[in-house]
Amino acid sequence: MSFLSARRLLAGAVLISTPVLLSSCGNTYRATVGINNPPPPPSQAEYLPIVISQVGSIGNESQGLASILDASGDSLLVQVHVGQQPVSLALGAGGTEAYVVNLAAQVGNYYQGSLSSFGVVTNLQDGSVNTSSLNSQTNVFAPPTYQSSPPLSANSVCDAGTVPNPPVFTNGNVIYVGQTGSNYLLPLASNATTTGVPGVLAQLQTVGIVTNFAGLTTGTRIYAIETAANHIDMFDSTNLAATGSPTPSGSVSLTPGTGPNFGLMSPDGTRVFVLDCNGTITVFDSQANAIYSDLPLITLPAASNGTPAGSPIWADYVNANNVLVTANTNGPGAAGTASIINASRVSGTFGSTVTVPVGKNPSGVAVLQDNSRAYVANQDDGTVSVINLQSLTTNPTVIPLTYTYAGSTYTCATPVKNSDGTTTPGGATQIVATPSTTYQQVFVLCTQPNNLTGQPTGSYVFAIRTYQDSNVPTGQSTAADVVTSAISISGTPVQIRMTPAR
Repeated sequence: MSFLSARRLLAGAVLISTPVLLSSCGNTYRATVGINNPPPPPSQAEYLPIVISQVGSIGNESQGLASILDASGDSLLVQVHVGQQPVSLALGAGGTEAYVVNLAAQVGNYYQGSLSSFGVVTNLQDGSVNTSSLNSQTNVFAPPTYQSSPPLSANSVCDAGTVPNPPVFTNGNVIYVGQTGSNYLLPLASNATTTGVPGVLAQLQTVGIVTNFAGLTTGTRIYAIETAANHIDMFDSTNLAATGSPTPSGSVSLTPGTGPNFGLMSPDGTRVFVLDCNGTITVFDSQANAIYSDLPLITLPAASNGTPAGSPIWADYVNANNVLVTANTNGPGAAGTASIINASRVSGTFGSTVTVPVGKNPSGVAVLQDNSRAYVANQDDGTVSVINLQSLTTNPTVIPLTYTYAGSTYTCATPVKNSDGTTTPGGATQIVATPSTTYQQVFVLCTQPNNLTGQPTGSYVFAIRTYQDSNVPTGQSTAADVVTSAISISGTPVQIRMTPAR
C-alpha cells in the first residue's frame, strides 16, 4: 500500500469501523493520524492493544467484538466476532493467542457461557475464531451484580455483595475460567481439540467464587483469588499429562474483611502480591506456597497531602527494578492515590512504600519498563496522572484525555449523574502500556455514558506517546506525554489488554 493510500485510509482523527476484517498495509509504514509521527512499527508487530466489546442492548445482545489496534496506536487493524456478551480477555504467552469468556445465553437464573479463541498474529488476516460452549457444566455464570452503582471503580470488586465477571487466565497448556455460578474453576486444554475448540477438563473445586487470578503465562502454578471468601486457592499443572487436570497445591484463608481482589506475580515467579480491599497487600512465597514469612502484609500509607491510600484495585510491575505500583480508590468522586512499593526480595527495604495523590477514582495503572514513569487512569476526571518513579513528586503531571483533529474534538467522558440520583458509568476505565523500554506508548480505554450529549458519541482508546519525538517537521510539538490519537471502539468496550502477556 502506498503512503498516499495509507493517508487516505486514516483520514480523520477517529476510525469508526464495522465488525468486519479490514485490509492491512502489511509491513509498510503506516501514516499516523494527526501531527505526531512515531517511528515505524517493526516488520512483525510485537505490541498490540486488544479491546473486547459487547454489541446490542440488554436482552438483545449480538456477537461481541475483539478489536486489535496497531503497534503505533493510530488505527484499527482488524475486528473479529467473538461470542455473545464477552466479559473477560486473557492472552497466552507471547501474546499470539487470545481467549475471551462470553456470558452467552441466559438459561434460567444463569448464563451458559462460552469461550472464544483466536490467533493474534498467526490468524490476524483471516479472522478465524473458535468458540466452545461451556453449558455442559451446571450453574456456570451467575449474572454479574453490584451492591452499589457504580462500583468503586471499573476494575473493582470491593463492593459488598458483588458477583464478578468470570475471570480467565492461561498458562502452560491450561485455560482457567472462574465459574461464578458456583465454587468451581473450569480448566480447559489450550491445545485445541479436533473440532478446533478447547476441551473442558475436570472441574476444580474452590472455597469461594473466583474473582481473579495471579500467575505467569509461562509458568505452571496459578493463584485463584476469592474476594468474598477471603481465600486463595492454588493449582499446579506440572503433572497435567499424568493427572488429566491441574492439581490442588495449596489453600490459604485470610483475615475476614481483608477482601483479596487482584494479584500479580513477580517476573521471577517467587512472589505473589495480592491486593486487598482493606488497603493492604498480602505477600505470598510461591516457592513455599504460603504467606511470605518475612513480610506477610504491606499496609499502604496515606499520601503526603493526607489523602487516605484507599483500596488498591489494580497494579503493574517494573520488571527490571522490581517496583510494584498500585492504583488505589477511595470511591466514586473521591481523590485517589497510587502507591510505589519496593518489591526486590534482596533489598533491605523490601516492602517500603510511598503513596502519592492522583485524580478522582483511579481505575488502573500502567508503568514504563525503563522505570521512569507510571500512568494512572482517573475514571471520574477523564485524565491520566503521570508519576515520576525517580523523584516520586507529590504533584504528578496530569494529561487531559482530549484530542482534536480536523476541527473535531474527542474527549474522554466522565460518569454522568442522572436526575433520579443514579450514575451512568463512563470515563477512563482501564490503561495499558507497551512492555518495552523503547518507543513506549500508553493506551487508555474510555467508555462513553449512553446518555451523554454535546460531543461525538462512542467510546475510544486514547494513545499517549511517552517519548520525545525528534522526527517531526519544524514547528510541531516534540514533547513527551502527548495524546496522539483517539481510536473509535464499536459497541460497549469491556476490557483492554496488551500483547505480549507477562
